[in-house]
Amino acid sequence: MSSAGNFETKESDCLSQSKILAVSGEFDIESVLFLNLANTGINNIQTLELCTSLIRLDLRQNHLSTLNSLKNLKALTYLNLSANRITNIDSLGGLENLCELNLAGNLIGSFERLKCLQSLEHLQKLRLYDSIKQLSNPICHDLSYDDKMKVMLPQLTTLDGMRLEGFGSQLSKICTELDEQIKNERTFGPVGEYPIPSAWLQPGYFSLPSHCEKEEYAITEFRETVDSCKKTNEAAKGNIEALKK
Repeated sequence: MSSAGNFETKESDCLSQSKILAVSGEFDIESVLFLNLANTGINNIQTLELCTSLIRLDLRQNHLSTLNSLKNLKALTYLNLSANRITNIDSLGGLENLCELNLAGNLIGSFERLKCLQSLEHLQKLRLYDSIKQLSNPICHDLSYDDKMKVMLPQLTTLDGMRLEGFGSQLSKICTELDEQIKNERTFGPVGEYPIPSAWLQPGYFSLPSHCEKEEYAITEFRETVDSCKKTNEAAKGNIEALKK
């Protein structure tokens, strides 16, 4: 019974075709485009090599350590491998359409392990550290981590959720600098004094005009109308005289 129990545990750790079809809702394994296998307790994903049409794959929070079965999934654009036991990602170097990759919460300990990503020209978003979920990699503790990553993977626009270029990159840079100052317990320098801004709307802007103000306004409008009529009349007379000549 003990051996049977162990066998059942091993079987449950493996990913079967029937499980893939059940999760995806497809009838043909080659037709599976999206697959969410997060937190399913698997450590063997060899069957995934049959899912050649996969576009999005979520494998977070499992017990994965090897990724060889993913090397031929050329259609993948999104891959989440966070919270696993991965040390080697060389198998991902051939995923030519990959745009977003999450590796936070693994065991990647050197920049050498990331060089395989240099060939992925469409890779824009990479996450190795997640401050919200407290997921990291040993490599993230390198003091020059950010600078080295930018040099190694210049195609990235977002690293660990922070914009590296384009809209929002300046704000991301400011937030990063503030985080560093807080961690190092540095002061932010003297706070400059700025004049108190004046009100946008002057007092009385929304108040209704008084009776006298209404009369003055009406008289002014009447005079301007009369002057306009006089000018029009004079111009008309001038035109008539010109036609007579």
